[in-house]
Amino acid sequence: MRQRFGKWLWLLLMLAQTVTAQEIIEMEPYGNLFRIPCTVNGASMKLIFDTGASDVSISVDCARYMLQNGYLENKDMLSLGKSSVADGSIVEHMNIILRDISIGSLHIKNVRASIMKGQNVPLLLGQTVIQSLGAITIDGTKLIIHKTKYTEADLQKMADDAVQQIKAANYTAAINNLLRINNIKSLTSEQLVMLAECYARQEQYKESLGVCAQWMTLYGETQSELHSRMLNLIASNFYIQEHYRDAITYWKMLADKEKDNKEISSITNWNIADAYLKMNDTDQAIVHIRDAVSTYRRVLGASIEEIERGSVKDEMLGMMFYLYGSCLLKKNQRAGVNMMTIAAKCGDRGAIEYCRKNRVKY
Repeated sequence: MRQRFGKWLWLLLMLAQTVTAQEIIEMEPYGNLFRIPCTVNGASMKLIFDTGASDVSISVDCARYMLQNGYLENKDMLSLGKSSVADGSIVEHMNIILRDISIGSLHIKNVRASIMKGQNVPLLLGQTVIQSLGAITIDGTKLIIHKTKYTEADLQKMADDAVQQIKAANYTAAINNLLRINNIKSLTSEQLVMLAECYARQEQYKESLGVCAQWMTLYGETQSELHSRMLNLIASNFYIQEHYRDAITYWKMLADKEKDNKEISSITNWNIADAYLKMNDTDQAIVHIRDAVSTYRRVLGASIEEIERGSVKDEMLGMMFYLYGSCLLKKNQRAGVNMMTIAAKCGDRGAIEYCRKNRVKY
């Protein structure tokens, strides 16, 4: 009996405990810091373990070597940018995606990094990877990584929690859960979209665009529905940051892709018109809002006569006519006022306020 009880107690303890392990990486001193051995996309390197650096960065010479030997591909290149360095100066860099950084037995997938210009540029391992290692301690020259092993059920629970947190508009918690998953294994295509959208909801637009760029590099047009969501999200991020021309570029890509979907096409042209108006390009704004109104009217199955009589009450149509009126007021006062009255008849509050303020009957 005692032996049987001992076996059951041992089994219960094994099932109940959180499985943890340690991995020890030997680093080498480098001034006041350490260099850590790792592989980047399969290339063996030693990167400076720098908790003060936000990202991973490599030199132009290192990037050239990786390109020439197949460790980097053209599709891994994202965009040009600028960043501040330790002395406070601003330098240009190229944003890239490193598909795999391995430290010991750990693999961190799809890491956003920078190629830095200049001579004697150090290879830095920054917080984007360091945070992904989880709990760590440094003992002399030893980096000790305290690993927790998660089951597929644990990961699914985190993913389900993230979905519920998004529904509850708790975007910070959702981001944390998605990043926890990403620290253990690569996020799925859908999860990357969720992460990008959460960042945008939190007004972290650069982070959102970074995840969008990562998704486009990995999946591109291979997943049609998610590709459309990404195009719209990228355009929206640029629009909010007042990069209207970039926003127009991506909305035009979306309009072309969804040209057979009349509702999406009309809303996208409306967004394009709004961006052109923000740039004071009224002529192009009129072209696109006219197309948006015409297409969306067909979606509703409403005739011009019905709309002018005020028989059609539709919030979106009203907002489109309001933008149409705002454009025309810059060109033709009478035509602009007429569009404002139509927008008011559709129920648009801005147009109703305009008509009341200017004593226009509708």
